[in-house]
Amino acid sequence: MIRIGNRIETAAGASLVFRIGNDAFLVREMSTVMLEASSGGKALLSGLRVVTGAVLAVFGPGMRSVMTGLVTVAIRGSGIYVEATPERSYFCTCYGNVGLSAAAGAKKDVMTTNHSAHYIHAKADTGKSIVAAPMLNHSNQELAMLEKLAGRKSRLKAEPN
Repeated sequence: MIRIGNRIETAAGASLVFRIGNDAFLVREMSTVMLEASSGGKALLSGLRVVTGAVLAVFGPGMRSVMTGLVTVAIRGSGIYVEATPERSYFCTCYGNVGLSAAAGAKKDVMTTNHSAHYIHAKADTGKSIVAAPMLNHSNQELAMLEKLAGRKSRLKAEPN
């Protein structure tokens, strides 16, 4: 059973789909993820720490956070996809509203209904640590599957062009 506070590690060729409360997750192969607990008596999910690898997630109402070594993201009932390496993080706001805060100091608020992706770099040659990126390695069908697992209808209807 997966619980808040757990460390999840997937092997090559393996993935894991699970739900905690109103949130659902797809952890890709070769990933290490920590399920962060909120402070204060109750064991509530406050967010994810993606150490390495990739996670697709849908979040119900309420504040959560997603962290990599390079970015902290304030989640507000959104669908997201993240890939983390030491040199660069990839973050897609699939739908909803998030606030990106890069370790290098840059900040960006994102609100979208159909995928807005960014790379977050450890060292930016141009001085920009948050830059636009294409949609990579996840699909609206996967988001719909996670929303169904969380007991909701998909918020996306078609693949972006």
